[in-house]
Order: sequence, then C-alpha cells, then structure tokens
Amino acid sequence: MATGENAAIVRRAYEAFNTADMETLNETFDESASWHTPGRGSFSGDRESREETLANNDFTLNGQLWALDIDRRYSNSPLQKELSDSLDRLRRADCVIYPIDIAGLKSTGDGSVGPGGRGEDSLFAFASATGGELIKNANNLSDQMRRIAEKTSLTYVLSFRPKKTSGQGKFHALRVKTRSRGARVSARSGYYESKDYGRMTPLERTLAASDVINHEKNGGEIPLNVLAMAFPEQPLSRIPILIQVPGEMLVTADTTGSLDIGVYVYVVDSQGALADYFTRMFSVDLAKQGERLAEGGLRFYGNCRLSPGDYRVRVYLRDEKAGRYGFQVTNLRVPQFSTATLHALPPLFIEEKQGGLNVRDRRATDVALSEPFQLGGDFLLPQVVPTLPLSKSGRVCLMVYTKPRDSAVSPFEIEARIFDSSGSPHANPRVVLIGRSVPDADGLVKVLLELGPLDLPRGDYVFQVTFRDTSDRTIHSESASNFRVS
Repeated sequence: MATGENAAIVRRAYEAFNTADMETLNETFDESASWHTPGRGSFSGDRESREETLANNDFTLNGQLWALDIDRRYSNSPLQKELSDSLDRLRRADCVIYPIDIAGLKSTGDGSVGPGGRGEDSLFAFASATGGELIKNANNLSDQMRRIAEKTSLTYVLSFRPKKTSGQGKFHALRVKTRSRGARVSARSGYYESKDYGRMTPLERTLAASDVINHEKNGGEIPLNVLAMAFPEQPLSRIPILIQVPGEMLVTADTTGSLDIGVYVYVVDSQGALADYFTRMFSVDLAKQGERLAEGGLRFYGNCRLSPGDYRVRVYLRDEKAGRYGFQVTNLRVPQFSTATLHALPPLFIEEKQGGLNVRDRRATDVALSEPFQLGGDFLLPQVVPTLPLSKSGRVCLMVYTKPRDSAVSPFEIEARIFDSSGSPHANPRVVLIGRSVPDADGLVKVLLELGPLDLPRGDYVFQVTFRDTSDRTIHSESASNFRVS
C-alpha cells in the first residue's frame, strides 16, 4: 500500500482508470495479437471484461494480489506463482488461516528495523486468500489467541446456488458485505467447481472424503446400514461394527473387472475428539462373485476399542474406482459394565440365510479372545436392520454378562414383550428356548430363542426382554431392539 503523496497519486490514477471507457480501450487491441517483451513475459489478446478489470483493480489497490490471474494480467514471477499455488492448495482444502504477527508493536521511528509491513504483507495474503484475518499490533500471544477464539465463536451460514459455470476445478471468488457500520466480515474467499472423481488427485480424493466425514454431510449414492454394540473386555470394551450395503448398488453393468471398496470408520466422543478408527481396502472379483454380491449384498465386519461413554460412529464406504460413496452416522453408548451384577445387551435378530458377500476384517478378531457372534461353533450373523417376514418366525440371540465372573451363574428367567411404534403393548409373543451357552471367561452367556410367528400387521415394533431373578422376581436387567414386520 502506498502512503502520503504516493497514495493520492495512486488513488487518482485508479479513479481515472475505472472511469475510462473500457470498451474503447479494448478496441485498440487485436484479439489474435500476441506480443513478447524481453524480460517482461508475454501479453495475449485474452481480454478481460469490464467487470473483471474493475474487480482486478480493486484487488490490486487493496493488496489482494493472490486474487489476480497473474499469468493473464502481468508477467509471472516464480515467487508469485509459488505463492499463488500455495494459496490455491489451502483454499481447496477449505483451510481458513488466522496468522498472528509475532513481531508485535514496532516503533515507526526506529530506522534500524527497516521499512515496516513487509512481513505483514505475506501474512495478510494468506489470511485474505483463505477468508481469515491477520492478527497484529499486539505483544501478548495469549491475547492474540483469545482474539481468534472470539472472532470464530459466532458463525452465520449463508448459501446460494451458482448460475454460471466455468469448468471443472475452476475457482470463483466470493465477496460478502454487511450494512452494519463498523462491522467487518470474515468469510470464505471463494469456491471451486466440483471435479469428476476420475480427474481428482489422490489428495483431493482424501480431502473430499474428509469433508463428508468431519462435517457429517448427508448424501452419497450408496445406502448404508450400520450396527455397533459394546462387549466388555479389559482394558477397553470391544465394539463390533457391522456394515451392510445392498448388492445392486455396488454391481454395475460391467462385471468383467474388480470392485475396489474402501471402508473408513471413525468414532468420536461427546466432545468431538477422535476415540478410535480403522480404514480397510479390499477388492471383489466381479466375474467370480458379482452374482452373489448382487443377490445378497455386502456385509463388512470390523471392530474398535472404547472406554465407557457416549460416541458417534461415522462410517464412510467408497467405490475407489468410480468415486460413488455412502455415509452413515450411528450413536453408541458404552456402559460401565463393572457396576452391574447382570447386564443384557440389545437382542440380536439372526439372519436365517447367510447369502451375499460377507467380509470380515482379519484384525477384527483375536484368537486369544472369544468371538461374540459365535455359538456352538457356528457364526451367528446379526441382522443389521432387524426384519421378520409377515406371519413367519425368526431367531433372536440374547447376550447377558453376569457377575461375579468366577462363580456359577445365578438362575434367571426371561420375559419378552412387544410394543408398536407408539408404545402400545401387544400380546406376549410366543418364545421357544433353542439353546444356551455356559459363561465364558468374561461372564458372557448367550441364549438363542425362536420368536413367533407373530400375528402382527406390517410396521415397526420394539422387542423388549426383561431378566428376573427366579427366586424373588426382582429385575436384573432390561434391553430392547427395534425390528420391522414386512
């Protein structure tokens, strides 16, 4: 920025240039002309519109050189190009920068420090280009950090639908103004037009997935269903996570190649901090398994480890070739198991036909630990979306943890009830005991029941089980699961 008499000269030249007849000026240039001046770069006839010229003049006068198309308007220096590329990456990553001038207040009369403002120019460029703000003129770093926290504590969300397009990946600058006197708006500097997945770089693909996961954005072409539940183990509870995807949403017309699937699971606590995560990649040979996948769908089984508390499980699944993805968030509570004499987990409705493609992460199970979904040597495949066919029976597995671990299990009886979506009770269902396991090292007892057939109309219901002491009929534990009759 110029000061004193220089500022007045620049202002007069700027005003005169803005009021000139730009159409007349442009007529003096041949559109196909191109000139080259040694040491100055080249100038081509790709003319700016009047609006573009006025906007670029504003950018120049305000020191917002990052917003200029340097290659088009001026000769391009390597340093300026490097700065523009860096700012471009930050904007694409949706990164807002609030730089702090750690030099603090400087004496304008001290000639030994040289001309002021040069360092601030670079910091200002990073702040302006990303929608942040330069924090300066302060010597206390704690106060500066507090100012940033205050400035970012209140946010308004504005949205609009662009009517013009310039091409995939093109950047569009945005300017947000307010009519409130004395108020300054700090807003996103602009946006990029979306790219086809095939044209994205690996970094852009990672950032696109991170944007959906971190902000829990709904959408995606692939529907997901997720089941997560907690099993007490030491020192952290084991959290099996089952993901189910309809097969017809994964198999395309081309069944000659492979289907590359990426699974990204992140668990955050009530404060939004990352508690655990896993990412897995696997391929499906469509020529061999495509028909099986299309008919029965895909089920993926992995696990995390968590301490007691409330969590949100974020699941992102993507076709790594086509870019199609699905995203789902489910809430999870991990109880303090050690405080209960008997604790029942939510009832699990078991798949009768284990078709489709079932993928179990090799690291999801440990040979030193018991498999929670195994009973009598057979793997019990839980229904991720519990469903019972109309007027047909189904199987339900009840899992109960007992204390103390080193003693015999105290006798208990099970009472089952069904409620509709409004909470109204129905007649007690017919329940038949199929089998029961002995307690394992952690005190887990598995009870397999046959439920139904139910004389219920189609709709959503709640299956509730109550565990009572056989001697005094006191309630030890209650648990419930939602299910659907279709």
